[in-house]
Amino acid sequence: MAVLKFRESGLFTEAEKAALEVAEAMTETPQRVTDDLFRDLQRYYSDAMIVELASVIARSEEHTSELQSRTNL
Repeated sequence: MAVLKFRESGLFTEAEKAALEVAEAMTETPQRVTDDLFRDLQRYYSDAMIVELASVIARSEEHTSELQSRTNL
């Protein structure tokens, strides 16, 4: 899957790679979202878009955690 190697893949734009980097950082334990990652997002996305992106990532993480707890994964 290309998304697993998004950093090296030519299939994603730099904006998409920045979003994927933040998604990965937000879903790690502990989270590792840094000021540098946030500044990189700001190069490509408006504040409103960043809020929406963070919201979608958080909801996806909540859903994944819920599914894992229900299936004992």
